[in-house]
Amino acid sequence: MQECWREQRLGPRKAALQAVMPPEMSLEIPAEPIAMSSVAVRTVAMRSVAIRSVAIRSVAVRSVAVKSVAVRSGTRAVTRAVTGVVILLLAALLLVVVEPAAAATLVPASQIQSDPVAAPPAQSQQVQEVGPASPAYLVGPGDVLKVEAFQQPEISGTFQIEENGEISFPLLGHVAVARTAPSEVAAQLERLLERDLYVDVQLQVEVAKYRSQPITVLGEVNRPGTYFLRGPTTVTQVLAEAGGLGEKAGSVVELRRVEVVEGREVQRMRTLSAGNLLSGDAESQLLLRAGDVLTVPARQLYFISGEVARPGQYEISQGMTLMKAISQAGGIGKFASQRVELHREGEEGTQMLQHDLARIRKGKEPDVPIQAGDMIIVKRRFF
Repeated sequence: MQECWREQRLGPRKAALQAVMPPEMSLEIPAEPIAMSSVAVRTVAMRSVAIRSVAIRSVAVRSVAVKSVAVRSGTRAVTRAVTGVVILLLAALLLVVVEPAAAATLVPASQIQSDPVAAPPAQSQQVQEVGPASPAYLVGPGDVLKVEAFQQPEISGTFQIEENGEISFPLLGHVAVARTAPSEVAAQLERLLERDLYVDVQLQVEVAKYRSQPITVLGEVNRPGTYFLRGPTTVTQVLAEAGGLGEKAGSVVELRRVEVVEGREVQRMRTLSAGNLLSGDAESQLLLRAGDVLTVPARQLYFISGEVARPGQYEISQGMTLMKAISQAGGIGKFASQRVELHREGEEGTQMLQHDLARIRKGKEPDVPIQAGDMIIVKRRFF
């Protein structure tokens, strides 16, 4: 009875265990209760091993998951750090670019004016010297002399002539040198030095800068301005140094000069022909003096219309008169009247003057000079 009960109770379990066990192993149910306890212990041990294996696998899975999370967290941290560094670099770059521009924009105007670096450099007027250097040139106030002493560097150097005509020379003090040639200055200095200080001094004196004899060139030239004479210089040489006549230059050149007459200064003007100056006429050899003013006026025009061969506008040449103006226009026509009208602008407006050409030819009426802007009208005669 007990054996039957044990077979019913343990039969299914034996079949289950026999299914999972290898074939070479046999499972026999012992007859004693203690054998039954041993099988149970083995079953419990196998279940414990299985549970431990599952637990170890679970722990391994969790460890892998934790490592994966740690790796992801580290990657995110590195990414955030790199992003932060990039943002800082961009901010620093913007500060470097924007800050100087902002500083330049916000400088006050008073500071810009007082700052010699920010202010534009002033253009200094170029000093121009004209004419060939001449040993007969007489030095004067403003000139700069270069003195060279053989084996005596303490008395060599450059010295500017002061307004009173003196230079301040080493060991000698003030020495008057104005209105003398450079060679005479050298002889004078040698004589003074050898009197008490040196024996057999040899000096060489030359003009380093010419500043005592200025002339002025104005009007229609390419480079008007102030020029300094370096010796005997003609009008043609000065005009060439000034770049020649301009496109709008007229046919005359005016020379103004101050002369002393009976103890007083008188300004006189001389009109020179531009054509004669350029052709090498005697006027081109006229020498200039300190203080002369050359003026090249623009072309002065007159207008003629009516019964002439070539009506139009013409340039007024030196000594232009009514008869010369009509002749320049080709003369009057065969139907022209001998009485012509001359319209001239004056302080009171336009004036109309009438002149008889026949009387001018006979000398009974003066041949009037033509002025700039004059309008000559030659009318047709009526029978």
